[in-house]
Amino acid sequence: MTILALAVKGLRDAVSRPKMVFVLWLGNLLAAVPLYLLFTGAFNASLGASGLARGLAAKTDMNVLLEILTTSGPAIRDLVRAALGLTLVYEFAWIFFAGGILQTLLGDAAAPFASEFFSGGGRFYGRFFRLTLFSFLLWLPAGALFIVFDGILSAVQSDPNREQLGFFLVLARYAFAFALLHLIRMILDYARIRVAVRDSRDVFAELGRAVRFVLGRLGRTLALYYLLGLAGLAILVLFWILDSALPKTTPAAILAALVLTQVFIAARSGLRIASQSAQAAFYLQEIKTGGGKAYRLAAPASAGAAQDARGKMDQGSEKIQAGVQGDADQAERQEEKPDQRVEEKDQEGQRPTNDKQDQP
Repeated sequence: MTILALAVKGLRDAVSRPKMVFVLWLGNLLAAVPLYLLFTGAFNASLGASGLARGLAAKTDMNVLLEILTTSGPAIRDLVRAALGLTLVYEFAWIFFAGGILQTLLGDAAAPFASEFFSGGGRFYGRFFRLTLFSFLLWLPAGALFIVFDGILSAVQSDPNREQLGFFLVLARYAFAFALLHLIRMILDYARIRVAVRDSRDVFAELGRAVRFVLGRLGRTLALYYLLGLAGLAILVLFWILDSALPKTTPAAILAALVLTQVFIAARSGLRIASQSAQAAFYLQEIKTGGGKAYRLAAPASAGAAQDARGKMDQGSEKIQAGVQGDADQAERQEEKPDQRVEEKDQEGQRPTNDKQDQP
């Protein structure tokens, strides 16, 4: 299956799982509601009796922001603290969501969504949380690499009169930081996929294997990741065009803009599902056949056992999935122990010679 076909498969999987998209959208909404209430409180307290509020719906007045900052200092500080706290809470919640997404994608397709999603979130939460902590081992060398890169660019930009060059070097800094950020995020995606597929508890080892997997297939993993990123960019551009077309001068237009924003957030949530599905399919494809053949996602061993016990799925499909999982594990073991195979072959080739030498 090609990279483009994997991306299309991921998008199709996301569209076919509206319940999962709804759960992710609801998580975003629950995190945003407290911030909305705090902001509207500060906004109303600052501009309730202000002349700047008149005609604000018809046009934007940047003096509004200045008045809010000068007259609602304590409220703004509370808003910033709440935003930081809710961002941290959402990151912890996303660890749960990631486990639910992978369990639903890789588990029993006939099982109820709620049982698969929430059981997967709880099942993998501890392992994915430890994986998040271990990811600091990747952020530290990435930060050091950026400092080296920034030092090189600073040496190139030694002439203050070359302003145009300085502009492009600033863009280069942002691009390099963006690339490092998403490289680590992609490595964590594959580490979570490995933990879920292999039902592994050694998350530190799986993180190291995920690094080797990504760097060993850097071109294809980046192509798949950024191809889905282009889909996200297309969604963003479409949202910007539609949002700009709304005048926002009437209650109906403001309500339409609010609904459009929620649709955009739901689409972004679906894109996360698509990314996990496409990357999981790519990982299983590479482990089994080296990228030469497409096949269905395999369920974890525990989910496969549950399928056999319940007898809900077709036996032929179960055999295919079990074969894929067994081949994946066998290929993984062979990949991790190449030296042992070479040594065994060398010993087998040397035994007849040694026996002949020992004869009188």
